[in-house]
Amino acid sequence: MTVMGNATGAELKRLKRLKAAMGKWKMGLSKLGRELGLCKTAMYKLVTLSHYPIRCDRNEINSRIDQILRGWEKKKKKTWRETTLFQGVESMEHLTHEAKGNFGLNCDPFVNEIHGREDLYPLPESERAYKFLEHIALYQGFGALIGEVGSGKTLLLRRLVDEQGDGGKMRFVQAQITNKKGIRYYHVLDALFYDLTGRSYGGGGRSMEQKARLVRELLDQAIREDQRVCLIIDDAQQMPLDTLRSLKQLYDYVMGFRRQLGIILLGQLELINLMSDVRLRETTQRCAYFFMKGLVTPGAVEKYLEFKIKKAGGDAGKIFDRDVFKLIEKHCSFTFKYEGKDFRLIPQLRVQNLAARWMNRAVELGEGRVTREVCEV
Repeated sequence: MTVMGNATGAELKRLKRLKAAMGKWKMGLSKLGRELGLCKTAMYKLVTLSHYPIRCDRNEINSRIDQILRGWEKKKKKTWRETTLFQGVESMEHLTHEAKGNFGLNCDPFVNEIHGREDLYPLPESERAYKFLEHIALYQGFGALIGEVGSGKTLLLRRLVDEQGDGGKMRFVQAQITNKKGIRYYHVLDALFYDLTGRSYGGGGRSMEQKARLVRELLDQAIREDQRVCLIIDDAQQMPLDTLRSLKQLYDYVMGFRRQLGIILLGQLELINLMSDVRLRETTQRCAYFFMKGLVTPGAVEKYLEFKIKKAGGDAGKIFDRDVFKLIEKHCSFTFKYEGKDFRLIPQLRVQNLAARWMNRAVELGEGRVTREVCEV
């Protein structure tokens, strides 16, 4: 058993503050342990028994605890109205039939409106994210595209598959299992075999070793035919640690000096915390990241709504007062800590949901435009 050291008086006070903050901000031992680089057992002994692991740098642990506490103490408590608003913005908002007629729209500009590349808003960040995905696919890299719900990750993936996988030398493999929490290494092997051959293994059950060797042979054959294979896993933030760790083994498949497989992960913000787990260091050290922030550039919210509404036959300038665009930007903006820095995020889905909500409200109140007074009702 590892020998443990007792906390000093100053450290006891620090740990007491940490324990109180954990209860207030609903931070579990596992998640906090990833922040401090400690396993769950060590965290339990630290927080509950006030014992520090003897083999760890106590000064470093105390420094990280102080940093976490400072970050939590800076958080402002949301008012009731702000909390209610954000909960509402997260749900999908549809324009009513009356609202579409009132504002002269041919269709809902925010729901099922993407029918081709011309319907994608040309956000510079999206173009950079697409180039990131394209590079991973073409050069057999390993990367993760991370962003909040509604930031456009899936649309970029659809564009990549459509442009690079249509009759070219790029073959995309997508794990279709919907329960990503239950996805295992053999599910990934099954997906690779099925998409590369168009059929299942057939016959009786096969061992993991047999499946791995069959997939390796298929990847060897793809290289001999000068084809590139790219594995795509969506909702990667739900994947078990063991499955994420096994991706490193797949990525290490090589033939000569050429890698046999590219890997793309798409995930929400939780994927950042998941990948920071020390047990995944062999995987994360090989993985590149692109972090999507959304409509954060000046005037991007207004231009985005103008683009979407024009596609539906309307004029955003006749629907919204100018100061309403600033209100939408304010209410849809939030911060997220990444690599020790606070980043401002404005996901497109939040913007269009809130815009649709206020357009519906204007019609309910008998107003011809969305004004600040309508938004503040």
